Amino acid sequence: MTALGIDYGAVRIGVAREIPGTSLVVPVGAVTPADFNHNFALWVTEFDVDVVYVGFPKSMSGAEGTAATMVRDWASEAAKNFPAQKWQLLDERLTTVAATKALHAAGKTAKQQREIIDSMAAVLILQLALEQEARIARPIGEPIE
Repeated sequence: MTALGIDYGAVRIGVAREIPGTSLVVPVGAVTPADFNHNFALWVTEFDVDVVYVGFPKSMSGAEGTAATMVRDWASEAAKNFPAQKWQLLDERLTTVAATKALHAAGKTAKQQREIIDSMAAVLILQLALEQEARIARPIGEPIE
């Protein structure tokens, strides 16, 4: 069984997956919201997905703003469309900032960063989820019903 990490955006949805039996997380890519359901159905089969961690963009104060509401609404709909998977919202404050810094440090230009930032943010979301679960030995995040 495999976990996916999702960085939802109104333009692109970044996706990452774990490599079962390892601690490695790799980017899958980014798709448009219109193409997500079709691609997700393929990933479920290809990667044997059982849990999905969706980055939840709370504000630095911990409040839920417009972006968090948009993600919660989208994730709730996705969970209804794919009920066989366990869906979890995971606080993702600063993952896009961290992804941007890592890509800049790797020498990627701003244009190159735009092409991969969403999938790299998804990698960070999934890494965070897997590391925290390994440390506390229980599921993390907020379940999406």
